[in-house]
Amino acid sequence: GTSKTYTMLDNPSGVFRTLSKKYPDRIFIIACPNRIQNQQNAKSYRVFALIGGERATINTNILTMVYEKSDEALLKFIKEEGKEVTLVIDEAHQLIMAENYRTESIDSIEELSKHCFNVIHLTATPRLLEDYYTYNNKYFFEYNDATINNNLGELFIYTVTDIDSSLIFKLKQVKEEGKQSLVMIDSNDSIEKYKELLESYKFKVGILSREYKDDNEVYDSVMNNDLIPPDYDVTLATSIMECGTNLKNTNIVPICIVNRADYISRDSLEQKFARLREKNDYGIIFTRKYALEENSKIAIKEAIEKQLKFDLERSERVINNLISFFKNEGFEDEYAIDLAKQNLNLKICGISLGQGVIEIKDGVAVINRRKFVKKVYSNYDKQYVYNPTELAKYLEGHIKADKITVVGNMEQVDETIKEERHVDADNESDW
Repeated sequence: GTSKTYTMLDNPSGVFRTLSKKYPDRIFIIACPNRIQNQQNAKSYRVFALIGGERATINTNILTMVYEKSDEALLKFIKEEGKEVTLVIDEAHQLIMAENYRTESIDSIEELSKHCFNVIHLTATPRLLEDYYTYNNKYFFEYNDATINNNLGELFIYTVTDIDSSLIFKLKQVKEEGKQSLVMIDSNDSIEKYKELLESYKFKVGILSREYKDDNEVYDSVMNNDLIPPDYDVTLATSIMECGTNLKNTNIVPICIVNRADYISRDSLEQKFARLREKNDYGIIFTRKYALEENSKIAIKEAIEKQLKFDLERSERVINNLISFFKNEGFEDEYAIDLAKQNLNLKICGISLGQGVIEIKDGVAVINRRKFVKKVYSNYDKQYVYNPTELAKYLEGHIKADKITVVGNMEQVDETIKEERHVDADNESDW
């Protein structure tokens, strides 16, 4: 919300516009994490968008593209034409945060980066990037008075024992207020579950996700008009809401669901709520209530990082010793590696030996540094679910709300909805 993309692409004074006149033979590319942001850039700043099956053949030296087009840009502009390329990776935190499910696109944009004249990472949440990359320069964009750009009147943090029951109750309230709800959940796997649940309560439900982009009125409207259509009670969205997508709705309640402590990311929360480009009355975060929440203390990141590194290095040695053992027992190399790899998911005290960070590369177990950085911050951030007061304090400097309030008194609501859901279950055979 501090006009980072505008600073790059605005005509005539944007950085790209100025440099493209000074260096007419250089190509200037802004890479976006998703198609919606790509189209929004093309429309707002009147630059060519490399999308779909199109080839990079247009005669222009400024263009916008999705990460997945990096291979094509590398081939055409650098390998075939020998051009210098200045590359801006927008929403660059996705290079770390989306590593698990967008590996191929991230690998391709990293390969393109190696061949560019220079590379700029653009993000509002740089902390993971700063732990992984080395930068020659860092530039910070800040408002003199950030409050004038607040997009929420109040943000409520609800800690509840039954998130789904409390969510239904709040969605009914929002609908009675004549507002729409935008429910942001943790994964595409949850989309169908919540769609079925909410439709059983007669909500009209839309979906905003790259997995549901075909023949989707909500997706098309956001891409073309920056608006969720007014005739939907609830729109369900996943990580697409933290990837630069902009919304101009003025009568919507953004609701973020954190179903598990290890699913929380303070960066993700900040990015999700930043997608509102107009001010709305209020937003909500639902987290699960934990017994020790107010008694817990926040450990420093360095201590968590040190402990995780110690545990992973020990696991790394164990896996490599197993590979050597199986090879010495006469197993073929590939089979020996497969046998050892099975132990990566072995759980000790509820934690996997590999913790999703160790991988086998060229026959050797190694720590994936990108995943390690993400895991450190995941382990650090989940502490805030146990202590919502500390979460509120942190978010005061990172979410653009006039006021942030912690609420923990929804247990009666839980019971009311539970009873209603039980009655529905008895009356509807397909529930």
